[in-house]
Amino acid sequence: MADLEIHPLQRQDEADVVELMRLALYGRDFPDLPGYWRWKHYDNPFGESFGLVARAGDQIVAVRAFMNWHLCGGGRLLRVGRAVDMAVHPEWRRRGVFERMTLALLEPMTAEGLVLTFNTPNAMSLAGYLKMGWAHPGRLPLRVKIRRPLRTTVRVGRTLLTRVIGGGVSQGGGGQALQGNVDNSRVLRLLRDPAVVELVQRAREAQLVAISPRSTAFRLRTALGQEYLEWHYGKNRWYPYAATYEAQGPAAALVIGRLRQRAGLVELLLTEVVTCPGRRGRALVARAAARLARETRADYLVTSALGGTPGALRGYIPVGRRGVDVTVRLLESTLTVDPSTWAGWAAGIGDFELF
Repeated sequence: MADLEIHPLQRQDEADVVELMRLALYGRDFPDLPGYWRWKHYDNPFGESFGLVARAGDQIVAVRAFMNWHLCGGGRLLRVGRAVDMAVHPEWRRRGVFERMTLALLEPMTAEGLVLTFNTPNAMSLAGYLKMGWAHPGRLPLRVKIRRPLRTTVRVGRTLLTRVIGGGVSQGGGGQALQGNVDNSRVLRLLRDPAVVELVQRAREAQLVAISPRSTAFRLRTALGQEYLEWHYGKNRWYPYAATYEAQGPAAALVIGRLRQRAGLVELLLTEVVTCPGRRGRALVARAAARLARETRADYLVTSALGGTPGALRGYIPVGRRGVDVTVRLLESTLTVDPSTWAGWAAGIGDFELF
């Protein structure tokens, strides 16, 4: 690779990088890829992404990008990286470019205080991450609640049911063509409701309280915040979301879900659940999820089996590790939470949605 020069990713590289992404990763039909790139790497409220480009002469032949991300765990706010985009021109594949650029980004991320990086590799890249020393918690464990058993069974048959439900959760559009003009303005308006803003603030404060390691809230999940929720769900033009809010006295719950069509069925992925500790909060989560399922006419619901609201999962059936594959690389050795196994996580589906 003597002719390959690696440089930090710059905004002026965008046009060439997007063209490479179309060629090597996303394909020509991905809607508004320049807008998607900017939303993901520049508009992210956690900060602009870390990135490198590789040039052969005047041509960009590879790009590697890690999103800035924040997790809460062990009563701490943790700056982490999220490996998302890696594209290599076909003529430069199988020359070690993936490994070289990935490892090269770890040094500046560590220098800026990031404590770990995680990602959701596909079947092709998983072996590469394991070779570089990433830990492998495995596929995200899921739970499912079937609302219309007869319709669901008739549509897909019993033998195919577990293949359809939850299969490939968060892996892109789930077989649907993505759009670049999805209107999530209703979700955005709900997120800006003063009562919801207050709930999000209280839930964020609860995340940062130093508590017992035996508590679910001690484990890792994305740091809640108003800007993050608005960016992820309200300003996302590529995936359709629905949301609802329930309150009773001081207790409240916000539930956000993503809709997909799978085998002729409407699947509702519960991507975000926001509440405060307590039985009333858990009961309101269950009520809000049921309401959202009715409003969206979902045939079944899918949620993470790691979530921090176990009392709200009554009626949900474990279907095993059928979510996205996750790998992790520690950049700091002083964490009080172990991210290398699912025992260290309390993450929901939204924490690992494919970006």
